[in-house]
Amino acid sequence: MAEWRFLVEYLSGVNASVTLSWRELEHLVPGLPPEARTSAFWDSADSPIGVCAAAGFRLTSINPGYSLTFTKVATRAPAMPPRNPGLTPATVSLTPIREGLPEMVLVGCTRVANAPPWTARTLSEAGPFASAARSAQAQGLPWFLVTADHGLLRPDELLGGVERTLSHVSNSYRRAWAGWVAERLDLLAGPILGRRIAIAATHRTIATLSPALVGKGSLVVQPANPEETGPIPRITPRQAVPNTATSGAQRDLAAIVRGTAPLPPYDLAADPRPDLDRPGLVAWWVDTAGALDLSRGLGHPVPDGLVYVETDVDETNARDLLVRALNPDPDHQSLWRLSLSASLAPNAGYGGLDDAALTAWMSKHLRVAIVPEQLPGEIAAMQRDTVRRLDPALNIKWLSLTPLRLRLKGLRRPFLR
Repeated sequence: MAEWRFLVEYLSGVNASVTLSWRELEHLVPGLPPEARTSAFWDSADSPIGVCAAAGFRLTSINPGYSLTFTKVATRAPAMPPRNPGLTPATVSLTPIREGLPEMVLVGCTRVANAPPWTARTLSEAGPFASAARSAQAQGLPWFLVTADHGLLRPDELLGGVERTLSHVSNSYRRAWAGWVAERLDLLAGPILGRRIAIAATHRTIATLSPALVGKGSLVVQPANPEETGPIPRITPRQAVPNTATSGAQRDLAAIVRGTAPLPPYDLAADPRPDLDRPGLVAWWVDTAGALDLSRGLGHPVPDGLVYVETDVDETNARDLLVRALNPDPDHQSLWRLSLSASLAPNAGYGGLDDAALTAWMSKHLRVAIVPEQLPGEIAAMQRDTVRRLDPALNIKWLSLTPLRLRLKGLRRPFLR
């Protein structure tokens, strides 16, 4: 299924109009259907015309299979509620976020097994996001409780215990749950098209629910208080490399990279595993908010997910590549760090080449994995084929020069020594 929320988020940074090539649209929208190359698709119910209109854009030109042009149109702003200091927007990793004050609030709760029949309001008061419910109520904003077991509940609805969280259910359940919550919210408080919704819950709940709300045309905002958002769920690394060396057939390094669970950069840099201290591939992922930052700086859509792979086989230590990327070193320049700095420099909020700001951005928006070399010379022999198969958006060497890569190449040229 096409994830049109990324198109909506990209358009949010456009001031007037923008023309996207089909190649750029494919990079921007995961799951873009083949029929999107036809004019008929854009007149059908499956097209994103509705959600784009809710974001203030209309499709003004289409060249099927080649390009699309979206133009910003004047829209009537919805009525704004009184300012609520406890519910102001802020950027949260892995979540599509919009500016603006909320018009309704969704509140998460903690797991409570074998509880007596409680109202949703009572259960919210027992959880870590109680202040969000109180703040919404004080401002007269509608709010609802969301739980993995019961979906969306009005404050006065009765329920028993909450025995599950979204961390304990399957991906297919989470997708269905998010759609269920969005549809019920549209039924009870809707229509939610164009309305600003704050989610005070764990990062997993926010990341799961936001796409479904954006898909209904809502604008997702986030409470600013970091205590309201809960901890980022820790990603448990999978075993990327077998314990014993393979013989004969080569490993499929591209498949291994795709199947590896990335970690926060500093967590992986401190990982004590000895196999990280030898040559290897260093793969970097960017979250949705970070991809939007890069898109604005480069002037072309950058998809979230796997975005860059380092393959410097002259290094004897893959961990050194990671550490070098995280720490500015004038004597040993990191090409990846330089590419990020050049990409973000056009964004006024990141202060050009400020090393501290860049490192903070990387820590917030990037995840990383290392695939260590297993046999001597393995990376050198397979790096070109692996990079071509993975096709990371911000790699340049060995890949076709798309408009995005040409722009990146031009931006970083002044900083190369």
